[in-house]
Amino acid sequence: DEQGKVIIAVSGITCITVLEAVALYRGINGQILSVVVGAIATIVGYAFGVTASKSE
Repeated sequence: DEQGKVIIAVSGITCITVLEAVALYRGINGQILSVVVGAIATIVGYAFGVTASKSE
């Protein structure tokens, strides 16, 4: 359902935001961060797609 998709999207955005905040706070290399964020975005996108296809 729509609510489930919104929850997935919001949780994904929240995770990325938290990771970026932690990375900036600790001074982690931006290149490593972008790889991590990309991986998370891929996982979230995959989960989002699977959920969307199941609800059809």
